[in-house]
Amino acid sequence: MKTKKNIIARLFKSIFLAIVLISIIFPLLWMFSLAFRKTGETSLSRFLIFPVNVETGNFTAAIENTMARGYSIPVMFKNSLIITIGSIVITIIIASIAGYAFAKFKFRGRSSIFYSILMGMMIPGQAVLIPIFILTKYMGLINTYFSLILPYVAFGLPISIFIMRGFFIGVSNSMIEAARIDGATEFGILLRIALPVAKPAIATCVIFLFLQNWNEFMLALVLLLKKHLLTIPVGLTKTFGEYITPWGEYSALVFITLIPVIIVYGIFQNWFIKGLTAGSIKG
Repeated sequence: MKTKKNIIARLFKSIFLAIVLISIIFPLLWMFSLAFRKTGETSLSRFLIFPVNVETGNFTAAIENTMARGYSIPVMFKNSLIITIGSIVITIIIASIAGYAFAKFKFRGRSSIFYSILMGMMIPGQAVLIPIFILTKYMGLINTYFSLILPYVAFGLPISIFIMRGFFIGVSNSMIEAARIDGATEFGILLRIALPVAKPAIATCVIFLFLQNWNEFMLALVLLLKKHLLTIPVGLTKTFGEYITPWGEYSALVFITLIPVIIVYGIFQNWFIKGLTAGSIKG
């Protein structure tokens, strides 16, 4: 009887997982299909997954039409990369130091400060959009890369500190004490002992932060107003859709913008699950 129930439970679980997988993969397949169709085939069938004739004309047409409207895909790529990579580097540095301190130092108010930082994960960016705009304007950072880098760092720190602290807790205290006896400074211990062991945690933070910052739209729309500073998400919305949207060209551009995300995930995927598990269980 139990065996029969287990089989039924596994069957329902498999069906549920299959439905979830299809719901995730189908939009990607649909986008790829539109990107590689001929212009006349974009409305040929709403349920046509694979194009009848594979063409790459949408990619060249999308880039040419974008440049004709005064926008540049390479420039938008450059802006997104500078802002995303810059914010990730700063976030990882601060989160590593803070996570190590919360994991290995004992000081008054440690838990209160840590959980106060974690509360930042519950604050959506839209709720503080106006204060961020006023503060950024007061600091004279409107239409600069730092107008986005600083808020991205602030929003990325809570989850990054949480993950890094959870991993640093598992670092051997005896190893750290031995290094202190040998005369190593705390920054030396962090750089030579803690960080090399924390590669899975760093990889996890990089993937989370890259996806979040690369695709962020609201702050980029409000804080960057000049064409030569637009990021990819904002640039795509301004390039198409004023009168009519050529879905083939739009899908081609979206496909191009996914390439960095795929590359980053491909580089760090081996450490992703391990780092995520360590940050959620050990903490």
